Amino acid sequence: MENKKPIVYGILFMVVCCSFWIINAGGNVRLLEMEPSGEVNLHTNLTFTFSEDMVKQEEVGATLSTELIKFTPAIAGKYRWVTKRELRFLPEVPLLPSTTYQAEVDSGLVSVQGKSLSGKRTVEFSTARFRVENIMTNFITTEDRVGSVLEARIRFNYPVSPIELEKALQLQLGKAGNELAYTVKETGSSRELTVVSAAVRLSEQEQKITLTLPQGFLCVGGQKGLAAAYRYETTVGAKKPLKIMNAALQGAGGKFWITVQCSQPVDAETVAGFVEIKPRVNFTVETEKDLVLIKSDQFKGGENYHLRLNAGLPAVNGLPLAKDFAAMMTLGDLDPGVNFNSRGRYLNSQGALNLGLETVNVDRVQLEINQIYANNLIPFLNFLDYSQSDYCYDRQLPYLGKLVKEEELEIAGAKNEVVTTAINLGQYMDAEFKGIFQVAAYDYERRWRNDYKYVIITDLGIVGKMGKNDLLVWVNSLETLAPKAKAKVSLISENNQIMATAETDAEGIARFSDYQKPGDPTAPLIIMAEAGHDFSFIQLKSSQIATTDFDVRGRDYLQEGYEAFTYLDREIFRPGDKGNLVAVIRGPGAVLPPEFPVKLEIRQPDGQIFRELVGSTADRGACEFKLEIPDYAQTGGYRARIFVGETVIGSTSFQVEEFMPDRIKVTVTPDRDTYQPGEECRIKVEGVNLFGPPAAGRRTEVKLRLEAAEFTPASYASYRFGDPDRSFMAKTEELGEGKLDAAGQATFTYRFPQGLTPPAKLNAIIQGTVIEDGGRAVSNYQGVTLHPYANYIGVKALTGEYCEMGKPFALKYIVLDPQGNPSPAGQLTAEVYHLTWNSIYRKDTDGRYRYVSEQERRKVYTEELTPQQAEAEFTYTPQDYGRYQIVLRDPKTGAQASLSFYASGWGYSPWAMEDPDKIELDLEQDRYQVGGEAQLQIKAPFAGKALVTVERERVYDYWIVDLEANTGVISIPVKDEYKPNVYVAVHLLRSVNGLEDQAPARAFGTLPLMVDSNKARLGIDLTVPAELRPNREV
Repeated sequence: MENKKPIVYGILFMVVCCSFWIINAGGNVRLLEMEPSGEVNLHTNLTFTFSEDMVKQEEVGATLSTELIKFTPAIAGKYRWVTKRELRFLPEVPLLPSTTYQAEVDSGLVSVQGKSLSGKRTVEFSTARFRVENIMTNFITTEDRVGSVLEARIRFNYPVSPIELEKALQLQLGKAGNELAYTVKETGSSRELTVVSAAVRLSEQEQKITLTLPQGFLCVGGQKGLAAAYRYETTVGAKKPLKIMNAALQGAGGKFWITVQCSQPVDAETVAGFVEIKPRVNFTVETEKDLVLIKSDQFKGGENYHLRLNAGLPAVNGLPLAKDFAAMMTLGDLDPGVNFNSRGRYLNSQGALNLGLETVNVDRVQLEINQIYANNLIPFLNFLDYSQSDYCYDRQLPYLGKLVKEEELEIAGAKNEVVTTAINLGQYMDAEFKGIFQVAAYDYERRWRNDYKYVIITDLGIVGKMGKNDLLVWVNSLETLAPKAKAKVSLISENNQIMATAETDAEGIARFSDYQKPGDPTAPLIIMAEAGHDFSFIQLKSSQIATTDFDVRGRDYLQEGYEAFTYLDREIFRPGDKGNLVAVIRGPGAVLPPEFPVKLEIRQPDGQIFRELVGSTADRGACEFKLEIPDYAQTGGYRARIFVGETVIGSTSFQVEEFMPDRIKVTVTPDRDTYQPGEECRIKVEGVNLFGPPAAGRRTEVKLRLEAAEFTPASYASYRFGDPDRSFMAKTEELGEGKLDAAGQATFTYRFPQGLTPPAKLNAIIQGTVIEDGGRAVSNYQGVTLHPYANYIGVKALTGEYCEMGKPFALKYIVLDPQGNPSPAGQLTAEVYHLTWNSIYRKDTDGRYRYVSEQERRKVYTEELTPQQAEAEFTYTPQDYGRYQIVLRDPKTGAQASLSFYASGWGYSPWAMEDPDKIELDLEQDRYQVGGEAQLQIKAPFAGKALVTVERERVYDYWIVDLEANTGVISIPVKDEYKPNVYVAVHLLRSVNGLEDQAPARAFGTLPLMVDSNKARLGIDLTVPAELRPNREV
């Protein structure tokens, strides 16, 4: 019998091997790699590559929500097979900074039948470790100029919370390592945060400042902190002697100055006394940080000047100049130049028609005069606007007008001096030549050296008042100020189309309304006036009067469309808070709108859209939106806007901020509430760790700030106490530093100074500060009162702030003690001053002419008062126009009070002329009733003819007034249509005949006239419980 065993064993071995091969064939899929690997960016996709096909072809390209890979920490996202063996993870959020991740592939990932996943299924990767990239430091001189503040800008590779930075960062000063208090400028998380230290007083030696961040300090959202502690050192320099680095004499445009570069800042008022210049010249000194400018209009080109800065010149924050500084300087020849010296464009056709041409080191000029035809005016102006210059090039001029005159002018004058040549245009044209001309002057040999301007030769002066589709035009003679009746006035668009025309009446007034057709985008460009052969124009954009010096704040009244009043239940939220936003929507005249959809758009601090919500006005004309601020919301400012269609009709803003509560409670307790000069104040500072023991051993410091305050006893609120003309500069006293004792307390003392003469009482604000470990400062404040006077005098006008000349002005006065009780004063002195201005028109060191005004305070009356009671009256009858001041003084205590009034009427009174084109306007009341009369007091820089208007979105009323002197009073009836307010404006003109050089021919002023609208105001009566507790319904 044959032995069958080897055959059986062989067959069995083959079966086992085949089974093993089959098993391996189905389980040999392995994870090969993940890309990117190792350290990855915050914004990246992750691609996992396998050794074999994992899915069928029809599954490629599909986006899957099923979790195929488990990430630790978790990452929100989707999955997509990009090939049959490549799986891509698409994160929907950035990866966390400074974090190590683990990705574990699901073992059931393979969908191809007969295959399974084997081998390593876990991959580890991370985002870049948190670190400090760099730090930039700067030292800023304190306001008192005796110390420096460190400003350190720290840049990280990831955003950092300023609250967490304040907890962790330590600033230490000097070898002893004393804690230095600081604050963080920014309120929101950022990669760059700025740390500002407390002031460091300079000493004779350098002082080291050390900035330390501990190991493990975390960024926002990070899981791994700094790998090692970060330490940075910088040095506050010691006081150093002042040095003069260099000095140079410079010039341009006929003006000259010496620049002196110092090693550190100096004070302008101090420098002048240490400067010597030979040959002697009058000069002024200006400083900007460490640069000194010495200016004089007596410097001359080509001359030698010897400058000496004497030893002892003090530095603002250092030691004085150790030795004299001397330098010899020579100013070279000035660059040649050609310039017209006037910015004005209008020349009176009845006048001399002179232009001033200034030249420096130019001996011959080519003069060219071109006339621009009236019908080509719009193309000419459009070209000037396009080229942003005052010159129309030769190649355009033949198409716009004609050459009137071309001439050579010989210039005679000294070298390096500005030579002014009068160019009389009248000699080049006959009496019929009126209109617009371009005048150009060229250096004869070098035509690139030139200047040019266009001028309008006319006798027509134009004032335009443009409202919402409403226009009022006033046309007068520039020579005589007589109204130009029957003048044709046209409003012309930027594409040279006449939008409207009108004819002036006997007062020179023409009015337009509804000149802008609905849907027409064309904008008006000029107002043109024509009278016989004469014409003139004003360009709307360039001729607007600046109103920044006047009270014209506020938005325009709604004329069309809708507007929304938008508000939130509060203005600041924490991450994770909930809030409500309400938009109340109204149309013109506050009418209720129909129902329509409204969109709310909220943008977060980085400008990205945070939320978009849709609501409806419903039947109330209002909609409410609920806001949910997520925990991960960016900190900083958010902007909410309400849209109707694509139009923004309202907006508001709010803040999202994290709050770090103080860890120490600081209490400041003075020994009493009120003090007299010379008395001592004892101040106790107490620090307690919240939910813990006293803050024993902590460093503490105290400051006291004295500042002027009003004395306002409640029973005499109608009186004004004190003298506002007395001044008191607030000052801060440092009371020193110390350490809290075992009970967490420290005591400081301060003695109030004597001899102070503030307007009334003084407030003393005491600041107590305790420094936490790490340098964070916690402060608290307490106020006390210093009464520098034994009594206070109060005054109030019985006849308003105005009176007529020759009629008595009455005031009532009262004397009170510091507690607010009547206190007979004995004898008082009453003095009356007439306030006037003396103005001089002179050339300053920059070569410009301007008015310099000084107030003259002339005493016109004195009376000794002996009131029998604490309350009495005083009267004075003014004998001249203008402003007066009454001063009541107690000679024993030094207390005094003052009150100003104006003696009004028609006449002349000198005003300040530092703004020679500004009219000062006053109304005798703050608010008027409909049907009453407002008395408008005009205080102008000169006499002339005035257009007085009442206006808002249009001109409601106007008056033309001859102001024979520079003051006047106008009565304005108050109408119902003026509610809730209008503006009163005054345009004043004077003849251009005989005007001083650079003197204005017109002046302007405006102010609001408020009308009482209380009848339309809804009364609100709010009743709340005296006490509210958390989680209780109100």
